[in-house]
Amino acid sequence: MSVTKNAVENFHAKVIRLPIHPGSPSYPNEGWFGVNGGQKYLDAHVKPLVDYLTALKIYTIIDLHYVEDWSGKMPKVAAFWNLVAPQFKNNPYVIYEIYNEPIYPDDWNKWKSEIAQPAVDLVRGHAPDNLIIVGGPLWSAHMAGAIDNPIVGKNIVYTAHIYSNQWPSQITKNFGRSIEELPFFVTEWGFESGGTEGGNKSGYGVPFAQWMADHQFS
Repeated sequence: MSVTKNAVENFHAKVIRLPIHPGSPSYPNEGWFGVNGGQKYLDAHVKPLVDYLTALKIYTIIDLHYVEDWSGKMPKVAAFWNLVAPQFKNNPYVIYEIYNEPIYPDDWNKWKSEIAQPAVDLVRGHAPDNLIIVGGPLWSAHMAGAIDNPIVGKNIVYTAHIYSNQWPSQITKNFGRSIEELPFFVTEWGFESGGTEGGNKSGYGVPFAQWMADHQFS
């Protein structure tokens, strides 16, 4: 909660993204699918944060924070959203991000048919009106296929995770016409001096923020 309060009070955030890590067999006491996960996790961590932010009229993105290959993950995705989606169905300040970063297979059409569309349909069955954010293959960086094979449903927005090693040279290849014609919410972006992403404030941060504003991206 202290991190969130800092973001709200000192950085004046209007949207807070809450990454819920699924956990790992190596750490059975941690994560959503650990022994303290599920309803316990929801009651102890998620609901208090959502209540706090909603009272301030600040949006919460509930993000199933998988950073893994997506093939075969639908049972876990379904288990998560079957519990979480109904909890906030009447709260317009809650947004659902179905799967943080699916990696491989790098195939939009398969991803859509096997995970994205079923997950959206499942969430929508519980929560008719909440905004849903949908990413795509290769760490939510390969979204070009969405323009010709979009998600079916209402209140859908696509996500882009764009770091300094991608922009602007990789945007046309990775996103194609989708970046110009579909609604996008950039739920991750950034740079790191001396790291694998590279970049800096003047060469990437400021112009990228302007690029998002020019495209009217959230």
